[in-house]
Amino acid sequence: MGMLVPPAIFMIVLASITNTSAVALFLAGFLPAAVIGFCLCVLVLIQAHLLGWPRDTRPSLHALLRALRHSAVPLVIPVVILGGFYLGAFTATEAGAIVALYSLLAAKLYYRNISWREIAELAARAAC
Repeated sequence: MGMLVPPAIFMIVLASITNTSAVALFLAGFLPAAVIGFCLCVLVLIQAHLLGWPRDTRPSLHALLRALRHSAVPLVIPVVILGGFYLGAFTATEAGAIVALYSLLAAKLYYRNISWREIAELAARAAC
């Protein structure tokens, strides 16, 4: 599935070789990736049933809403990528830059697990 979902280098190379839009290839890759993901879920369900894996308790609505609230910051990334592609706001390369900037800002301002000095060191290492 890694070759089907952005950011996939394979899709960018394929787009440049075939003179096709990378955005169109990325959008076309989501449906097969979703089908593969669904099939893998069904396979795990069958395997769990056959091997008698223990079941977890069902989460309450409160627990689900709390998990959604905690995952809201990372869930912005696919919305930005797909929204930008569908609206034609940016290309695949620009989407990568926007998501990288968003991730840095989220790590610094929301999660507070990185310092400005570490961001500068990461940028220097990435530039080399």
